[in-house]
Amino acid sequence: GDAVAEACDALETELHFLGASAIEDKLQLQAPETISALRRAGVSFWMLTGDKYETARQVALSCNLLTLAEEALVVHGTTPQEVTACLRDIDFKYSGHSRTVVGQSNVFVSGRDSDSDGFPEESLPLLGGSLSMSPASRSGSVTPTEMDGSPRLAGELDGRRGYVLLIAGQTLELAMQDECRELFLRLGLAANSVICCRMTPSVKAAVTRMVKEVGRRTLAIGDGGNDVAMLQEADVGVGIAGLEGRQAARAADFSIARFRFLKDLLLVHGHYSYERTCYIVQYCFYKSMLLSLCQILYNFATRVSGLSFWNSFMLAMFNGVYTLPPIFFYVLDVAMPRRRLLQCPQLYRHTRRNHALNSRTFVGYLLLGQLQGLLAMALTVGIYSSSYVDAKFGFPPDLAGVTFTTYTSILLLQTAVVLLGSHTVTWINHVAIWGMVPLYFLSIFVYSELPMFEFYAVVSRAFTDPLLVPAVALLVAAQLLPAFIWHAWRANFRPTELV
Repeated sequence: GDAVAEACDALETELHFLGASAIEDKLQLQAPETISALRRAGVSFWMLTGDKYETARQVALSCNLLTLAEEALVVHGTTPQEVTACLRDIDFKYSGHSRTVVGQSNVFVSGRDSDSDGFPEESLPLLGGSLSMSPASRSGSVTPTEMDGSPRLAGELDGRRGYVLLIAGQTLELAMQDECRELFLRLGLAANSVICCRMTPSVKAAVTRMVKEVGRRTLAIGDGGNDVAMLQEADVGVGIAGLEGRQAARAADFSIARFRFLKDLLLVHGHYSYERTCYIVQYCFYKSMLLSLCQILYNFATRVSGLSFWNSFMLAMFNGVYTLPPIFFYVLDVAMPRRRLLQCPQLYRHTRRNHALNSRTFVGYLLLGQLQGLLAMALTVGIYSSSYVDAKFGFPPDLAGVTFTTYTSILLLQTAVVLLGSHTVTWINHVAIWGMVPLYFLSIFVYSELPMFEFYAVVSRAFTDPLLVPAVALLVAAQLLPAFIWHAWRANFRPTELV
């Protein structure tokens, strides 16, 4: 130390001060509003920053991570025993809180690094990434965690005033040891926020990993190279391309230009993507169940003879062509207007709690497909019974003709099912849905006119049957009835803000 000081004194002589340059360090535009909206959506934040205690606390206050209504609790200690004692005191004071919170996603926000010494900041269970505090040097990390299934928002614990944990880097390393780890994690997930200051990149990643290990989904957001390890450790990484460079943006799963865009990314685009994906996944299982059950029932009727009820061309075209356009253009579906989603962040809880895709909804789609398949086969057998004779040719119906009638009814049914499941229908959706009908009849007619296939002349004979149209109409109406009942029941007895 003395040698360095002597060298500096020897070099720094006869110098003229010309000026200094620095990067302005301030909150990005609408950062406090974005965090407030996400907290109202039930997202919890853990702020992981390299700042000293005073700076981190002021940043947390200015960006709404810490409010005057919340009690700031500092975790301190120089040994694992002291840290454990401090955590037990907090646990005793807020024991009701620590027992009630069960999160699913946590958000960690980390700020810029600082050379000055500091004390811990606060942490909060949230969905998140890294909070970029300035266009340049304020980097943050956020990790998402959903609280329990109750309707209360983040920061609201049984109607009582919540608390925010503040902890420094050295103390945090002690709290993450085996003696304190479980207690610290339980208190951190129960807190409204957790602010950790004087953090190194490796500790940021370690904290993210710790929360992931207890089953929480984490989203990290940062704008600096010191956030790369945290971004890669989290389930989802969001990088902010700022004046600090693009290391975080290149290492992340998603890249945004400003922190305020995180609100649109989660509340709008995240909501739309979730709703669309949930419907398409369950719809694909539903229509496959419908088609497969018909084959299974036919096998039972024929005493497991191995004969296929469906024509191979029909099977290949069903998932590959006929039902593909409606599914593809379902990406245009909008469950709720963007303005409404931003005005009511609470709607995000439908996404966090998997209201659109869970065991109950999945089983519902499978049961709907089974019921419709059962109705299709039962009515087909009833219509084309052994006493039925073709009015023109005087022959009983063949398997190919019966298959064509049932298959046509199922395809027409899909148009109504997709329309029932859509929230908004544009002209592109109409073209995709209704365009499937002429495409089907044209392709199946061309296929049936090729003499090299066993399906030859089936369609032309079927259109001469006066029973074809009434049979198809009856089959479609009967299969559509359970879907109408299901949607009506949900709208009247299980309504949500999205229905």
